Amino acid sequence: MVQITLFPYFEAFNKDFIKNLTSYEEIIFHIDYEQLDNYGHLDIDKLNNELKNRFGLDLSKDFNAWEDLRENYYRRNVIVHNKFQVSKIYNDKMSKNEGIGSKLKNNPNY
Repeated sequence: MVQITLFPYFEAFNKDFIKNLTSYEEIIFHIDYEQLDNYGHLDIDKLNNELKNRFGLDLSKDFNAWEDLRENYYRRNVIVHNKFQVSKIYNDKMSKNEGIGSKLKNNPNY
């Protein structure tokens, strides 16, 4: 259940992290505030693509725990927003073949 508690902090961190990638003037030049706020609402793959396209930062290559982070992100989404029921999005994103609507198996290792 740690992921339920920690991912909102991660989403807030994303916004703050992006704000600090470059100087304040460069951010205003490249991103308006509405766009910046939207970064906190992107799914993790879309966020990675945005960081890669805008800033050359590819988390899938530059962050060693990328796959673990992705899995926990999508698991948390199923737990919080889908009441532990496996979704098509989860199966597609994680290349899983669990029954859609079945209960997501969760244990303390996550």
